[in-house]
Amino acid sequence: MTTSINLQGYYNRYSAANDYDALLFRAGYVLQSAELNELQSQADQKLADVASAILHDGDVVSGCAIAVDASTGACSVASGKVFIAGSVRNVPSGSVQISVIGSTSVGVYMQQVVVTELQDPSLLDPAVSVRNYKQPGAARLQTVCQWGPAGANLPGDYYPIYYVTNGALQTTSPPPQLDAVATAIASYDRDNSGGNYVVSGLDVQALPLDASGNQIFSIGAGKARVNGYAVSLSTSIRLANAQDPDLLPVTSEPTQATSSPQTVSFALPPAQSVTTVQITTQNTATLTHGSYTGCADALPNTSVLSIVSVKQGTTTYTAGSDYLLTGDSVDWSPGGAEPATGSTYDVVYQFIEAVQPSNVTATNFSVAGAVPGTLILTSYVSMLPRIDLLCLYQDGSIKVVKGQGTLYSPQMPSVPPDAISLAAIYQNWTGVPTVQPYGTRTVTMQEMSALQAQLNSVAELLALTRLQTNANQRAQAPVVGVYVDPFLDDSQRDAGVAQTAVVMRGVLTLPVTADSFGMGSDVSAPAVNPSTNVVAISQTLRTGVQSVNPYQNFTPPPAQVSLNPAVDRFTQYQSGNIGSSTEYYYGQIYAPGGTTIDGTFYAHWSTVTSLSVNTFLAGSTVQQTNIRQIPVSFTIKGFGAGEILDKVLFDGVTVTAS
Repeated sequence: MTTSINLQGYYNRYSAANDYDALLFRAGYVLQSAELNELQSQADQKLADVASAILHDGDVVSGCAIAVDASTGACSVASGKVFIAGSVRNVPSGSVQISVIGSTSVGVYMQQVVVTELQDPSLLDPAVSVRNYKQPGAARLQTVCQWGPAGANLPGDYYPIYYVTNGALQTTSPPPQLDAVATAIASYDRDNSGGNYVVSGLDVQALPLDASGNQIFSIGAGKARVNGYAVSLSTSIRLANAQDPDLLPVTSEPTQATSSPQTVSFALPPAQSVTTVQITTQNTATLTHGSYTGCADALPNTSVLSIVSVKQGTTTYTAGSDYLLTGDSVDWSPGGAEPATGSTYDVVYQFIEAVQPSNVTATNFSVAGAVPGTLILTSYVSMLPRIDLLCLYQDGSIKVVKGQGTLYSPQMPSVPPDAISLAAIYQNWTGVPTVQPYGTRTVTMQEMSALQAQLNSVAELLALTRLQTNANQRAQAPVVGVYVDPFLDDSQRDAGVAQTAVVMRGVLTLPVTADSFGMGSDVSAPAVNPSTNVVAISQTLRTGVQSVNPYQNFTPPPAQVSLNPAVDRFTQYQSGNIGSSTEYYYGQIYAPGGTTIDGTFYAHWSTVTSLSVNTFLAGSTVQQTNIRQIPVSFTIKGFGAGEILDKVLFDGVTVTAS
């Protein structure tokens, strides 16, 4: 980094363009202050050239853990070391406020300040008994770093460290990264396996909509390779996605009126909004006949469709011969029977009226006043079904790639070249969207061995089928009713008869049922069998004593978190025959952990051990199993007297501690 220093008496002629490799000091020549400054700049440049081949500006070397409150945008960042401008810089802890809408970044503002003896008197010469005692000498170049959001009016140059989208922290690569090595591995991975796949985790789940109507997705911790480069998500994160449906205006959709009030369903649900609702309604009006014979009397409403009847007392007038409907008026020009001028008469007529619907939902609404047998014309805006993709990008960001909304058979969008797909989001716009795993995952050697065994079974089954077909062709009568079941699954079994045996791994055998039991109430903590310590090796001699920690300086112990229950054993079955209880038996064991940053304790599941794991491949259909939900209480201890917790978060959600 080239720094312009304005300091009287300071000279520095160093320029990287000169390619000077060393300063050659000669006897008998005066040592220049500029040469000492050039020596420092030359050493800094050489170090920066080597370090920049390993690290980039903004790489975290140690510390700098960040916690983001997705609801308020408050960020707490711990102190640590960050590589900036060719050197590792110390950055103190800080608090940053960001927006929870859109994408932004949190980074370091670095400013370099010249400090002389005027700002720091300790820089005066401390050597006593010399003529230069308490005289000024060299100044100092001080680097000041502080945390801040992008675009803040803070002094210094800005270096982004963390990226946040809609309050969700994006993934970052663990430091340090050897770029040359990582590039070579990425090239090999692309040539060998394509370079785009999920290694582990990164399961996606749709959560209920938030208060603003945004869709919330939970992305589990895991690892992946994108374009050959490793991307890691150390903890689960939540991604907020604003609902942005593709709209289709529907004009004057007809519905037959049957009753009043009536519930009208949309032909193309779900509807975002209703524009207009027009019905044919009937009204009775009392008109006063005009001042001359054969005049037209205007009706009080417009868009009149027909006149049902015209009466004056006991006299009923006939349409066509006595009157006509002209525009929105009763026209007495035909010359038949006619009310006396200035007298009143009653007219029953039907007209089109725009009404306000009630009980409007995404699928229907209610309307009253329509004449049975007439049409209800509805204009509304329909939200088209769409398939979106949740993608993980090479830079660690997670974004939703929108598809194209269509009335029928929407198609998935293309995956960007610098990303991999994690899940397909089926947008129905009626609540929580449907999420299905969609992407390529690594196949372990164990899974490949299982696939090879399945291929061998298929080949064996094909051979048996050929033998059976050959036998049927040679002697059909003796083999009528021959039944062959290779016991690969339950597809050949009679679903209408209760099955008491189980098909498991190609064998028909008796079932094994399992149940789970929680830990007894008398067990409050993990226990071991009674034991007695026995000395195996001892060292009784010593040569001296040295205090390990003479100043009794101890790091405060971390807080301890305990869960009740800490272990949950349960049995989960697939839908099907009795074989499911033998084939699938799951257990989950949780180990809690947490960390404290600037007075805020963040709890999380630090370890998840699974006895069996379901994986999903692109295009496969598998019934997904989920961990059951149970109430869990927690106890946090280990804080000193006077320590007060501001709040406790679990997976980004504030919990109440009593």
